[in-house]
Amino acid sequence: MSRDLSAVLDHLGEEEVGLVGYSMRTVVALLTAVRDRRVRRLVVGGAGVVERRPGLPGAPGPGAPARAAHR
Repeated sequence: MSRDLSAVLDHLGEEEVGLVGYSMRTVVALLTAVRDRRVRRLVVGGAGVVERRPGLPGAPGPGAPARAAHR
């Protein structure tokens, strides 16, 4: 989706943009801001806390310290 957003900016001929992202679009906006120099301003919110559970990709291995999820 980040590459798609950059393609739209290319099509529109934008030289400088500000992005706002909320929830899933927060991730898209962050990824786009990192890889596309045209992003000059960035506002994000609603990203939440990612809880990693054993057995899921990216989860801590056995014996890793447990972290309490903030709710």
